[in-house]
Amino acid sequence: MDVKQLGEQILDECRQQGRAALETGISRPVPQIVDGRVHLAYLLYRSQVQPPYQKLYEPFARVVVDYPSGEIVDYQPLPTSDPVKVLGRYPHAAAAALPRVQWQGAWEELYQLYPDVIDAFAGHAKPGQRQQAARFRELFDLTMPPFLGAYYRAINPTFFDWLQQASLLA
Repeated sequence: MDVKQLGEQILDECRQQGRAALETGISRPVPQIVDGRVHLAYLLYRSQVQPPYQKLYEPFARVVVDYPSGEIVDYQPLPTSDPVKVLGRYPHAAAAALPRVQWQGAWEELYQLYPDVIDAFAGHAKPGQRQQAARFRELFDLTMPPFLGAYYRAINPTFFDWLQQASLLA
């Protein structure tokens, strides 16, 4: 399953259900294992375009999807500040420093690695997947705005601990 396309599909579905507005963004997914099934958890957040950047606001919901069916299995509103707090801008400094073609390549490579990393996290590791996990972690860290790190980790700390361990063994 194309993980990038799945995120776009989930965001569209949330918009159709009235759970997300047009200016809502969706995070990259974080894998979870629930009762032996793989789920992907996403964060929804508001964004506001102010060229050449976007302002990103704190996440307001978590959406959990069955993988690979793509069915939404949980939607949880998250507590937010009042007014909702601006977390920072995107692209963040590391991203803005890269040429656009290199930045797009990093995103494409990250999404191409998702299926193998998900399989390895689910316990279906194959030769070479530790190296893929190390590269995935590198790309995830590069593309993630630093101010979102704690939000991603809160989704599933076990995944990030596993990713770090897998990266160290690569």
